[in-house]
Amino acid sequence: MEKRLVNQNQIETLHSFVRSHYVEHLDVQIELVDHLAQGIEAQWNGYPERSFEQCLEIEFKKFGVFGFMEVVEKKTAAMNKRYRRLLWRYTNEWFSIPNIILVMGAIFLLYIVLGSEILNAIKFEILVGLFMVLASVALIRTFHLKKQLNNKPKKWLLEELIFNLGAYLQVILLPIHLLNFNNSLGLLDTNWGLLLWSALVVVSVLLYILSAYIIPAKAEELLAEVYPEYKLVY
Repeated sequence: MEKRLVNQNQIETLHSFVRSHYVEHLDVQIELVDHLAQGIEAQWNGYPERSFEQCLEIEFKKFGVFGFMEVVEKKTAAMNKRYRRLLWRYTNEWFSIPNIILVMGAIFLLYIVLGSEILNAIKFEILVGLFMVLASVALIRTFHLKKQLNNKPKKWLLEELIFNLGAYLQVILLPIHLLNFNNSLGLLDTNWGLLLWSALVVVSVLLYILSAYIIPAKAEELLAEVYPEYKLVY
């Protein structure tokens, strides 16, 4: 007896079914469709009389009351982890000897400026202002990147992480809260404290440039590396 397989029209039906259950990212859809198709074909091996619709209903019930939610959460966690590795990779690549010297010079220059007699009295306000400006620039850049993302017909989970700087904004706002804590302890009045905050500003700017410009510019290359299907879709 010839093995019964899911045909192309049924594959399209599975994609529509998965989308109708609030799975919008194509990479997650492909994974779920492949899983459902394998389950349906396995059923046909034992129960060839079952219709495609009956098999699909049985397979979907295996996901429990929350449907595909758990799969989406696991995939999101995996892609978040992959994105962090990408950010770390490009950070390591960026830190060549000339760039390290540049970063150290920027930290030292900011330390000198903040510790100068003219600006020393308002160094707390300057640091808050710098982080607020950085957060504002990141917010504007986020809108631009999201606009690019919304213009694309297909959505990929990793692509959304690359183009979404919302998490980065939270990282930028955190030092502002830490500044309030440090200011109450007078840490900004110490040389080491001032040096630490100078380094934090420079590193924050560097991470912003990497996450908002360098990695998004390489998005297509990275997506093709992670998803073999990406080049076929576009």
